[in-house]
Amino acid sequence: MIAKIRKKKTKIKPTATSLMPLFFIAIFFLIGIILFSSNWQLAKRHKELLLKTKTLGKEISFLEEKNDKLKNGIISVTDESFLEKEAREKFQLAKPGEKVVVVLPPENQGEPVPSIEAKNFLEKILEKLGF
Repeated sequence: MIAKIRKKKTKIKPTATSLMPLFFIAIFFLIGIILFSSNWQLAKRHKELLLKTKTLGKEISFLEEKNDKLKNGIISVTDESFLEKEAREKFQLAKPGEKVVVVLPPENQGEPVPSIEAKNFLEKILEKLGF
């Protein structure tokens, strides 16, 4: 009889303790998504900066070459032979006993070539309509 009086065990209802592992899995999943997206954005930014670095490197080398050419130009301008050459070309100067010869461009021996103007679509339509 004593055995019959024993209380029946009630089934445990799902409570917060049974939902805790799901909660932690969800938190770790969200943290993983956040870290993945930030890493992806950083990789994208890194590629952009590498491309910009290459572009700026090419521009630097181009400007250095231009700078060298300009320095060489400055050196040649101060040279006596360069000054004499420029004076002969621009001002038709000559040394005593020399003659200055000027070569003119050939004259057009016919009608001038009419220039073809590019007309946009609207201008072509108006021209066909007679406006």
